[in-house]
Amino acid sequence: MLNIQPVAPQIDIVPPTLTMLAHSQLQTFEPSYINWFNTPSSPCSLFGFRFLSDQPLSLIPLPRSPASVSLSLRTKMAKVYTFEEVVKHNNKNDCWIIVFGKVYDVTQFLHEHPGGDEVLVSATEKDATDEFEFVGHSNTAKNMMSKYYIGDIDRPAVPVKHVQNPTQLQNQSSGVAMKIFQFLVPLLILGLALGLALGLRHYGKNG
Repeated sequence: MLNIQPVAPQIDIVPPTLTMLAHSQLQTFEPSYINWFNTPSSPCSLFGFRFLSDQPLSLIPLPRSPASVSLSLRTKMAKVYTFEEVVKHNNKNDCWIIVFGKVYDVTQFLHEHPGGDEVLVSATEKDATDEFEFVGHSNTAKNMMSKYYIGDIDRPAVPVKHVQNPTQLQNQSSGVAMKIFQFLVPLLILGLALGLALGLRHYGKNG
């Protein structure tokens, strides 16, 4: 007597489109990336079903590009720089500044800065937070800074002498204004004297 074992039916349940994708090693989809790799047999095989392709599929999310990573996530993963590391970048070709405990590489922004590149270069080698706040930057300017964020500063490593407060900045501004005033006053007096002399001369000729 013949011993015949029942064979589970083999039913193709994969549409042609999926079959075509299965033969491709890499396919890209939005919003995340999906990779197609060889994996162990599908649970469908337990019920007698099979894929048309010899390459069962597995969806594996790949890392997103750095540009799509939020600033908050980048902050958590950020590198911490010492003050000594940051102060080395202090010129027009390599300019880093410290604002709100964060380090920004603003080298590419120098030529776009409304106040000129010298303003940013002068903000290097110290904590420029108070200077940044004193100027009164707009929210747009603050949001733009995330583009140049490269890491955090090791706060305890920043010397106190390199941290300025608004009072110091106001005193510096007053000092600059006084110097300008002292320079302009002699010019104003000279201009008035010259104008008076010309006026008297013109009046004398007409008289």
